[in-house]
Amino acid sequence: MDFRERLTETSFVIEYAREGSLQDLIGTADSLAPKVMIRYAGHILKAVDYLHDQGLVHNDIKPSNILISKKDRAKLSDFAFSGNIGEETFNHLPESMIVGTDLYKPRSERHSRINSVHHDIYAIGIVLYQLFNRSVRPDRIDLNQLLYKEIQTIVAYCMAGHYKRVSDIQTELEAIPV
Repeated sequence: MDFRERLTETSFVIEYAREGSLQDLIGTADSLAPKVMIRYAGHILKAVDYLHDQGLVHNDIKPSNILISKKDRAKLSDFAFSGNIGEETFNHLPESMIVGTDLYKPRSERHSRINSVHHDIYAIGIVLYQLFNRSVRPDRIDLNQLLYKEIQTIVAYCMAGHYKRVSDIQTELEAIPV
């Protein structure tokens, strides 16, 4: 990524993701190999863990914000809703407006303006469900549809707030035999 500033504007230049987004892959790929799914999930977890270590949350993790590079790496994008952990943000918006994408936030916290690691971890659970279930929009989550019992557990724990750090998810993901 390159950062350039001019007198009148600021812009970011990022790598072109020739392969599209994870959303594109989920919607079109008949069968991503389990090793590839776990590798992509690992890339995402590593990026989010780094953000959290820097004191930031993404606030809008979803398949369309995960780009696949020509080197076949999953890269997190769209930091429009990111902010400092624990801070309240977007107070200028109407209270009824949801910051981020509602499907990827815990139902009880969809209108919260406090930046929370838990929101990112919950979103990771939904993304993992979509990736391993090939579900473009998981309106009804049925963990029993997931092929790997370990992924069922990880998704359930993400959604229940069991994990406090993304690195804990990474450790469990790496232990899955594929």
